[in-house]
Amino acid sequence: MLTEQLIWYGIAEFFFSISPGPAVFLVISLALRQGFANGAAAALGIVGLNLFYFALSAAGVGALLVASPNLFFALKIIGAAYLAWVAAGILLSLWREWRTSSAATAEAAGAGNTAPTSRRDLLMSLMKGLAVQASNMKNIMLFLAIIPQFVVPEAGNVGLQFMGLAVVSVLVELPILLAYAVLAARLGQTMRSARVRQWLDALSAAVLLAIAGSILRSAK
Repeated sequence: MLTEQLIWYGIAEFFFSISPGPAVFLVISLALRQGFANGAAAALGIVGLNLFYFALSAAGVGALLVASPNLFFALKIIGAAYLAWVAAGILLSLWREWRTSSAATAEAAGAGNTAPTSRRDLLMSLMKGLAVQASNMKNIMLFLAIIPQFVVPEAGNVGLQFMGLAVVSVLVELPILLAYAVLAARLGQTMRSARVRQWLDALSAAVLLAIAGSILRSAK
């Protein structure tokens, strides 16, 4: 019975993970603009917070959080504000670049886009993944309200069952997010001109603002 539950959960997790949503769009946006490493860092942040949700659900905290709309609202506002702040930073950088644009400046900017990714960039991408996942109401409801439905107390140790579900979740979702990052990064590598990079930056900012707007609309 336990194996059957894990299989059914794995199937459900596959379709949840592969369908376009805030997490997928964030990974694609970062990988397009900054390369695979940044998309992968965001994916790790997303999956890492999922494991935290599993721990909360296993500890029985999930029911309490689901019953606390104010906490959900606060998480959404914080997550949306952070994403909007990041998008504003990208747009401000583009505006300054366009104001002082010249052939030499554009070439330098294009060359800068191929520079090695710094630890700070990776940390920022990780934080973006955490912010998106923490402010996604549907995701929170999935892990804190729906996941326990796949647990069968009669099958034995409940903690081990949650651990098994967490392992299945990581094994299913992480490869899917990394695959999206690989595809987006390869697409980004074919477009290395400064002008194309600027458009990718603008697209990245638009995606982040759209995610933030979606989060705020669902918070009403």
